Amino acid sequence: GQLSNLRELRLHTNRFNGAMPNELGELQNLEVLEAWGNQLSGELPASLGSLSKLRVLSLGGNEFSGPIPSEFGGLANLEYFHMESNMLSGELPPELGRIDNLQLLDLEQNLLSGPIPPELGNLGNLTDLDLASNRLEGPIPPELGNLANLAALDLFDNQLSGTIPSALLDLPISSRVKLGGTNRLTGCIPESWEALTQDDLADTGFSIC
Repeated sequence: GQLSNLRELRLHTNRFNGAMPNELGELQNLEVLEAWGNQLSGELPASLGSLSKLRVLSLGGNEFSGPIPSEFGGLANLEYFHMESNMLSGELPPELGRIDNLQLLDLEQNLLSGPIPPELGNLGNLTDLDLASNRLEGPIPPELGNLANLAALDLFDNQLSGTIPSALLDLPISSRVKLGGTNRLTGCIPESWEALTQDDLADTGFSIC
């Protein structure tokens, strides 16, 4: 925590365990923090939300639990947020919608619950949104139709319900869309989605709009 000039810290694929030190939040020049593929546990330090220069936060494949701190909404320069394959719980903080530069948000395979915050529709630079294999419920917020650069959307295996918002159907999704599994969505899909190589649409029973 005293390495005040450190810009990149890569600790991935080791055998580190235990909690992540709060002192990492003092590395105000840090741009890259990678610690995926370890056995780190406990709650995510809220102090990481003060790393205003951070561009990459990659902590997937660990054993983190508890909520995503609302303080992470202060990561103004964050572009890539990988937190997949942990045991995070609670609701998605709406403050994530303040990370204007975010391009990828991957929270797949956690225990997150509650609704998808409509504030995620403010992430105008987002190209990949992966919330699959959680316990999210309620409708897909129509505000996600504002994600004009979205190329991949994965909401597979949640408890979502309601109709697919019409605003979502005009998005330039070109690489992946998964909406099935344990979801109970209704509605139709655009014909262009049928051409995707990564999808589960054949199993969902959606009609073509």
